[in-house]
This record gives sequence, structure tokens and C-alpha cells, in this order.
Amino acid sequence: MISVNEAIQKNPVDGIRQFAEREQLERTRLAMQAAGVIAFDWTTADDRIVLDGAVEVVPHYRDPVRMSRAQDFLGWLSPEARGKLSHIAASRDHEDTVFELEAEAASAMGTIWLSISGTRLPGLGGVTERVTGMMRVATERVREKHRLTYLATRDELTGHLNRNALRTTLSEVIETAKAEERSCALLVASIDRLAMINDAYGFDAADEVIVAVGERLSRSLRGSDVI
Repeated sequence: MISVNEAIQKNPVDGIRQFAEREQLERTRLAMQAAGVIAFDWTTADDRIVLDGAVEVVPHYRDPVRMSRAQDFLGWLSPEARGKLSHIAASRDHEDTVFELEAEAASAMGTIWLSISGTRLPGLGGVTERVTGMMRVATERVREKHRLTYLATRDELTGHLNRNALRTTLSEVIETAKAEERSCALLVASIDRLAMINDAYGFDAADEVIVAVGERLSRSLRGSDVI
């Protein structure tokens, strides 16, 4: 980096301005690293991508050649996330497109989740010229969201639909059956003498019976059936 004295000696006004800009850029880069934020700028014409900030989360970030190809970066993401970003880049919309998505990716420590937000910038004829934005690791937040979503719709003991989720699913199935003019069925089953098992062997044993019955039912059903 050029020193203050060198900048001033070369051109007092422009030198100080350039030095200030570089200092500001360095401060921004350090702040992004501390916050775990990665900035990206993808130019689609040459498939070139520039990453800055907390790039240590990306595999091969020390390899400048692999770091510069968007194809390799997209290959790091899960097929679903790769498809979403590729779809955004393939758009022919003449307006800027703002997007947010969650992407699963592989790392040396196992699977991680990224929160990606950015803007698609169109060029001539609406063809995507650049996709630029920021991303950060959001593994814990995404896992907690998935856990809460699971608990909101599933029975904690068996993992099958809870009562509220079952009502919603039944309503959807009935409406679909009406629209397609076909029948559907609901079977209600109970476990005999469950109270006796509780009294004789304890609640843990009764829970094991409930789980085992649920597993046997699961093995007997089709993929489209629910419990």
C-alpha cells in the first residue's frame, strides 16, 4: 500500500484522496471480515466473480484462479441454490432484480448455510450484466428456523404430523380429491391398553410402544400417505 508521504509527493491533492479511499476500503474489508460478511461481484459475460471480506469460509479461497470463476463458486453450492442463482442470472428482465435466498454449501467442517442477498443488474436487451451482493454464514439461524418449523408441524415424540398440521393436510387432501373427482380416506387407529402399559412399566415404556407402532405404520404406507 502506498504511504502518505509517497502519495503527497506524487500529487498532493489526488494522492491524499487516493490514500483516503484505500484506507476506507481497508477498513471496510476488516469490518466485513469481523462480521463474517463476504461481498461478491459476478460479471456474467466472462463468468468472472470477485469475492472480498470474510472469504476464508469459501474453499480454495487462497487459489486466485479458482476464486475468479463463478462456475467454480456455484459448484460449491447445493444444486437447489445453484439453480436459483443460475435462474436469476438467466433472467431477461429489463429492471434491476433484488433477491434474497438461503444456500446450503459444503465446508471442511461439514455443511453450512449461507444467507445471500444481492441485485441483478441488466445490460443491453435485459441480458444480465452483473450479479452483485453480500452473503454471510447463517448456519445456526437456519437450523433454529428449521427446528422451530419442524416442532410447529410435528409431534415431538414420533416425528409424525401433529394435530394442527394434520387438520391442514386433511383439508388440502379433501380439496384436491374434490377437484380431481376422486376419493380419499382417513383411518383412525388406537393402541389398546396403553394406560395399562403406563401403569405397569412406566411412561417411557409406553412412549416406546407409541414410537414403534408409528414406525410400523410408516413402513406399511405409500410415499403419498401421511400419519
